[in-house]
Amino acid sequence: RILDADGKQVDIYGKTCEEVYDRAQAASRAIADAIFRKNNPTVREYCEKWLKMKSATVRPNTLEGYRKVMEKHIIEPIGDRYIDEITADDLKMLMRGGKAKKEKVALTDKQISTLLDAIKNLPPYLFVMLGLYAGLRREEILGLQWDCVHIDDDIPYISVRRAWRSVKNRPEVTTLLKTPAAKRDIPI
Repeated sequence: RILDADGKQVDIYGKTCEEVYDRAQAASRAIADAIFRKNNPTVREYCEKWLKMKSATVRPNTLEGYRKVMEKHIIEPIGDRYIDEITADDLKMLMRGGKAKKEKVALTDKQISTLLDAIKNLPPYLFVMLGLYAGLRREEILGLQWDCVHIDDDIPYISVRRAWRSVKNRPEVTTLLKTPAAKRDIPI
C-alpha cells in the first residue's frame, strides 16, 4: 500500500514481486507528479480556478468577458507555464501587450495647409483651427462656451475647464475634465 496525492491508501497488486515493485514505482511517480501539480499549478489552471471563484459574484456575461480577455492576454502567451516560473519581466511584457505602442505623428505644415485649404469657408473651419493652433481636443472644443473666452484682459485667453461628452446618445457638457492637468489657459 502507498499513499496517494490526497493522503488515501492505495493497494498495489501484481502476480510477482517484481511486477508489484514496478507498479509501485510507477504509482509513486504519478503521485509525486500529482502532488507537484497540486502545489504548483500552471497559469491556465490558476485562471480557471479564479474564474470558478468569481462565478458566484459576477453576472454570466461579465464572467464570459473575463474568460475571453484571460484567454487572449494571459493564457495564450504564458498559460502552460507554472506560476512559480513567472517573473516580473513576464508580467511587464503582459501589461504592455508584448509590443511597444506606436508613436503618434503630428501633421506636417504641408498637411495642415492642405487641410485648411480643403475646408476653407466650410462650417468645421473654426473647429479645426482651434484644434490645430490651440492644441485642443475635440471634446474640449465642443465644451467651450462664451464664459471661457477672456478678451478684456491684457492678454486675451481661452479657459479650458469643460469637455463635451455623450451619455446614452444625449449630448451633455460637463465641467469635469479627465485630469486636473487638463484644465488650462491658452493665450489667443
